[in-house]
Amino acid sequence: MDKLKFNVNKSQKTVDDIYALVFARPVSKRISKVLFNTKITANQITIFSVFLGVISGILLFFGYNYVSAVLLYFSLVFDCVDGELARSREQFTKLGYWLESTSDRISDLFPIIAMGFLTKNWLLTSLAVAVLFLIRTVISANTMFAERFKLEISTNRSGIYSRNKFNVWFRYTRSAHLMFLVVFVLIGQYTLYLILLSTLGFLYFVMIWSMGIISCKRMDRKENQKK
Repeated sequence: MDKLKFNVNKSQKTVDDIYALVFARPVSKRISKVLFNTKITANQITIFSVFLGVISGILLFFGYNYVSAVLLYFSLVFDCVDGELARSREQFTKLGYWLESTSDRISDLFPIIAMGFLTKNWLLTSLAVAVLFLIRTVISANTMFAERFKLEISTNRSGIYSRNKFNVWFRYTRSAHLMFLVVFVLIGQYTLYLILLSTLGFLYFVMIWSMGIISCKRMDRKENQKK
């Protein structure tokens, strides 16, 4: 029986962020092509991605920041691989959706906790974790909002937010956050990372939360005008 061929077009997301496209997809697509005709499932890749993130945090705690940065990068790469395999094989499961939606939080957390131990600045670390989860809460809420009200997810719109040239580069995505984290782990500037995530991250949260309110009010106004 002939092996099926990995379809690059099928593996692509409808809308992808610029950081994943530039830094992760060139590597992840090669890995996906190798794994396509194996028995390795997308869910197993998701778990492996989380494992890399956790090990990265542990190694960072013990001072191996270079190895930690490499593993953190490959955690991002394999986070792309699981989706590529699922789409190219057309194998979508409820378990896969659940793992994809929740497991990222685990691997994101470990390097930041390691930074808390290394800097011994738990107030700053707590603020950084809180801000990160506030941002992710808004993003998750936007996804649920889009599904609930059947809002378009396209190159022009992401739920209640419109896409433009500004937020192509400055929109928060996990890829952007992990690449940002990889750089600071690599150079060993943990306190600076925590400060930037706490301050800029909080300002970003306030901005997208406020933009959500404005967008919702605008949509409510349009609906009322139609009645």
